[in-house]
Amino acid sequence: MSQTTLLQSSFVSGELSPLLLGRTDLEQYTQGVETGENVMIVPQGGLKRRCGTQHIDQPVGILTPYTSGITATMPNGGTPANLNDFDPATYGITTAPIGTNGVGATGYIVAACDMSGVSGRIRFVDVQNIRFVTQNDDTGVFKIQTSSDGTAWSVGTSFTVTSNYQSFRIKIEDDIATPYVRLVRTGDTGDLGSQTIELNELNVMQETYNTSDVKTFDFSVEVDRHYLCVATGGEETTPSYGNMAFYRIPHAGSIDTVLVANIPIPYKASEIATVRDAQTETVMLMFHEEHAPRRIINVGDLFSIDNIPFVNVPQYDYEDSESPVPVSDIQVMSFAGFQTGDTFQIDIEGVLSKNITYAGDGSTDEQSSTQFNLQKNIQEMPIMADDGVSVVRTGAHVYTITCSGASAKNFELFTGFQTSGSAGAVRTITTTKSQDGVTRKEDIWSATRGYPRMGTFHGGRLWLGGTKSKTQSLFASRSGSFFDFFIEEGLDDEGIFVTLTGRTQTEIVDINSDRGLQIFTTGLESLVKGNTPTTVDVVSQTQHGSSYLEAKSLDGATLFVDRNGKTLRQYVYNFNEDAYTSNDISVLSSHLIKQPKDMAVLSGTSSEDANWVFIINDDGTGAVLNTLRSQDINGFTKWINADSGRFISGSPLPYLLVSASVVNDQLYIVNKVTGGTSFSYSIERWSFDHLLDSSVKISNVSTTTVQIPDGHLSNSEVSVIGNGNNLAKRTVSATNQITLTEEELSGGNLDLEIGLNFVPTVVPMPLNTNMGTGFNVMRQKKITNMNLRVRESAGIYIDGNPVPVRNFDGSDDSPLGTPFKVKSGIIENNNGGYGWGINVAPKITVPDAAPFHLQAIQFEIESS
Repeated sequence: MSQTTLLQSSFVSGELSPLLLGRTDLEQYTQGVETGENVMIVPQGGLKRRCGTQHIDQPVGILTPYTSGITATMPNGGTPANLNDFDPATYGITTAPIGTNGVGATGYIVAACDMSGVSGRIRFVDVQNIRFVTQNDDTGVFKIQTSSDGTAWSVGTSFTVTSNYQSFRIKIEDDIATPYVRLVRTGDTGDLGSQTIELNELNVMQETYNTSDVKTFDFSVEVDRHYLCVATGGEETTPSYGNMAFYRIPHAGSIDTVLVANIPIPYKASEIATVRDAQTETVMLMFHEEHAPRRIINVGDLFSIDNIPFVNVPQYDYEDSESPVPVSDIQVMSFAGFQTGDTFQIDIEGVLSKNITYAGDGSTDEQSSTQFNLQKNIQEMPIMADDGVSVVRTGAHVYTITCSGASAKNFELFTGFQTSGSAGAVRTITTTKSQDGVTRKEDIWSATRGYPRMGTFHGGRLWLGGTKSKTQSLFASRSGSFFDFFIEEGLDDEGIFVTLTGRTQTEIVDINSDRGLQIFTTGLESLVKGNTPTTVDVVSQTQHGSSYLEAKSLDGATLFVDRNGKTLRQYVYNFNEDAYTSNDISVLSSHLIKQPKDMAVLSGTSSEDANWVFIINDDGTGAVLNTLRSQDINGFTKWINADSGRFISGSPLPYLLVSASVVNDQLYIVNKVTGGTSFSYSIERWSFDHLLDSSVKISNVSTTTVQIPDGHLSNSEVSVIGNGNNLAKRTVSATNQITLTEEELSGGNLDLEIGLNFVPTVVPMPLNTNMGTGFNVMRQKKITNMNLRVRESAGIYIDGNPVPVRNFDGSDDSPLGTPFKVKSGIIENNNGGYGWGINVAPKITVPDAAPFHLQAIQFEIESS
C-alpha cells in the first residue's frame, strides 16, 4: 500500500456543487468543501461557525379597525360620524379656533372616542390625513391620550401637525386598560389664532392572531441614526391596514435595537413582498403598483406618512375602453391684411410652430394650400399627437381649426403673429374659441392605470421604473425637483419619459443608481446614458434577464439574480469591451441558489474584513457569499436555521428564513415558524456574541424560575448556555418560562443564553492525492492519520466522535465533554473518514453550542 499526504489550508471556494465532484483539475476543488453548512468563510482562508441571532421582537400581526361599539365626539365642532366611516372623501373639521387652547393645562380636543362598548385590546390609534385648515407655516403639537375613566388621562404620544396632510400611528401599551381615547392639543405653546383642524379618520385598531408576510428595509438618516423598518400587511380588503415598524439600531448611548415608531401603510399581506423603497436624507418613498406612492418623513424618532405630492404627472393616451371620451377643441383663426407668401407662427400654450406660409385666400387652390399649411404645421407641433388636427376654411380669410381624437384637449386660446412679408398693410391674426376640448390623454399612473413599481434617486432626479400599465417605461423628474415630472418642452432641466424597446421582453424589474443608472429587465440589462430629455439613451449591455428581486451594489459591482432564479451574476464594467458584463459568480455553487426572494449585502463590519452577500431562498434556506474581488475570493456556504423547537406529531417544525436587510453594519433577518395553517415570525440580529438562533441573554440569574422576555419561544424545546457551559435542553412553558435545577445554580448566579441550537458541519471534497503512479480520486483509500489546526474552538466532533484540542504551550488539552474550554491548537492523530472508500473525507461537526474556527487539515492517506 502506498501512502501520500495532503494539506488543505484554504477553504475560500466554500461549498461546491455536486456537479464538481469529478473536477479535481480545478484549483477551487482543493480550496472548497463538499459540505459547508452553518459556517462562514474567513478571507484569510479558514471556516468558522456562523453568527447566532439575537431575538429583537415579533412583528405586528394583521390589524383591523373597530367598526362598532365606538362613540365619537368632536367637542370643538365637526362631524364625528366622518371619523370612523373609512371614506377617504369625508372629513371632520373643527369650527372653534384653536388660539391658545392647549397652552399649559388647557386642552383643545379635536376628537374623543368612548370605547366602553368594545371588547378586546386596543393596539394602535390611527390618525389619518390630519392638517391645519388654513394653509400657512403654523405648526402645533398634538397628542393621543388614553384613559380608563374618561377623566384622568395619560401623558400621551406627541406628533406635529402642519398645513400638509400627514398620517400617524400611535401604539397603545399592552398593559393599559383603555376604554377612552382622545386627540388633543395640550401642553403646547404658542397662539394658533383662528386655525382649525381637518381630520379624515381617527381609527382604533385591534391586532388579530393572523400574521402577514414580512419584509424589511433599512432607513439611514445620519451617521449615528439608522433604522430597521419592518413592513407587515393587512387583510385582503380595500382599504387594508398594514404596518411599518421602525427600530433604531445600536448607536452612541445604546447597545439595543429599540422600537421607536409605527406608521400605517396601505398594503395587503399578499402585497408586502413586492413593495419597493427609495431614500434620500430624512425621506423614504414607498412604491407598489396597486397603490399611490407614499412618502415617509422622519423627524427625530417620529415618523409620518402621506402621498407623494406629484405635480405634472406625464399624460398618456392609452386609447382603450377605459380612456376618457375626447371632445374636440375648436378654434377659429381670422387673417387680416395678409398677402400671398407672407409667413407667420402660431403660439399654442408657449410652444411655437414652424414658420407657416400664407398661400392666399383668393382662389380655391390658394385656400386649399393655406388650409393644408395650417393643418400640417399645427399637427407637427410637439404639443399635438400624431393625428387629429383638421383645418377648414369657414369664411373669407377665416379658418376653423379642430383638434380631435388623440390631439383633443382644452387648449388655451391660440395666438399668431407675422414673421415676414412685404411692407404695407398691417397683418393681424385674431382667434376665437367655439368649443372647449376634453383630452383623451390621462395621468400615466393613477388608480385606474396603476402606479410606479419602483424608484431611485440619481443625478439630481427621482427616477421611476415601470408602472402597472407601462411596464417598460422609465420616468425621471425635473432636475432638482424630485416630484415634478413636467416634460412638455424638452428643455434640459425638464422631466424624462422613455420607453424601452428590444427583441427580448423588457419589463423593468429594478433600477439601480451606481456607476451610472442601471436598468434590469426580464430580458436584458441596460445602462442609461445622458441626463436630459434630448441626450437620454437606454443602451443594452447584456441579455440574461433578471428575476423580480432588487439588485445590490458591492465592491464596485452590482449583483443580481438572473431570470432562472438559480444564478447570481456580477454586473461590472469591462474596460476591454467598453461595456458592462454579467459574470456568473455562483456557477461553482449553483445548488445553493434556489429562487431567491430577498438579498442583502454587508460590506465588512467593525470586527470583520469580509464582504458578505446573504441570499434568502424560497425554501427558507440561505446562501452566504464571501467575496473580495481584489483578492479573487468568491465562495458560498449554506445557511440553515436551527429547528424551531416546536413539534407536530413528533416531527420538528422548520424555522425558515424570510427576509434580510443590512442597516449600517448590522444584519437583521426575519424568520418564520410554520405548522399547518399557523405562522409566527421573529425579528433577529446576526451577532457573533450569540451562539444560538433566536436567542435572548439574561444576566445574573439567581432563581430556578426564569422568565423569558418575549413569547417567541413559547412551547419550544430550547438550548441553554449558562456561564459558558451547555446545560440540558428544556421546553419553554406557555407562560414563557424555563426552570433551572438547584445543581445548575450551585456555583452561583448564572448568565444565560437561551435559544435554538444549530450544528456547523464541514466535509472536505473527496480526497485526491498523487501516489506516484497517478491520482487516487477514483480508487479505494482511507485516512490513516489526520491533524486539524483550529483557533479558539471547542466541542468538535469528527465522524461523530468528540476530539480534544491539544496545546503546545504546556497547558492542558481540552477535555472531552467540556465544549466551552475554548482552545487554539491542533486536533492530532485522528483517522476519520469511516475507513476504506472512494469518496473519503471526514465529517467535522460541532453538535453543542460552541465556538469553531477551522484553519487547516493535514491528511495522511493510504491507497489501494
